[in-house]
Amino acid sequence: MIHKKQYEGIPSWQINIILRLSNAWKELAIFSRLYLISSYTGLEDRESISDRLAEIPIELGNTIRLFFGDDIAARYTDLVNLQVSLIKNLIDAQVRGDDAAVKDNINRLYGTADMLAALLSNANPFWTQSEMRNLRYTYLSLMLEEITTFITKNYATSIDIFDRLLSYSTVLGDYYAKGLYDYIMANRARTP
Repeated sequence: MIHKKQYEGIPSWQINIILRLSNAWKELAIFSRLYLISSYTGLEDRESISDRLAEIPIELGNTIRLFFGDDIAARYTDLVNLQVSLIKNLIDAQVRGDDAAVKDNINRLYGTADMLAALLSNANPFWTQSEMRNLRYTYLSLMLEEITTFITKNYATSIDIFDRLLSYSTVLGDYYAKGLYDYIMANRARTP
């Protein structure tokens, strides 16, 4: 976690971006849960939730663009968009009872996590590939546990896992924020 004193000398727009990047993973967890609930209960807000989920990769990509350029941002946006699509596809397959599609989407989610970890660690030396992969794997594992509780209708456990997922979103977001902060500070130190 970055402390207030560390922000001294950083323009407020960069601080806001760091904080926004940190919060995006919590939003992904929240809107994925809403999609899960809507899919299992047949609520009519599923399309609206899906539309909101589709905005998160764009927001994250725009943040990445400010620091790492268009090419990395475009690849990042595509990969996070794929991750969101795979999460929705996984939920939809689970609702249908399509075990093969569930397994395929899980494998593809972890593959996407690997690609994201490689991309980000190449863009920023303060994000290591192994740590980024571990953080993403844990995030996905919690999300998959939460999704699975709906099969067994174990809603109390689902809420507990969701609480853990929200807490873990902060850990993941803090890692992003700290790495971005270190990247900014290192580049400022090199600028005459």
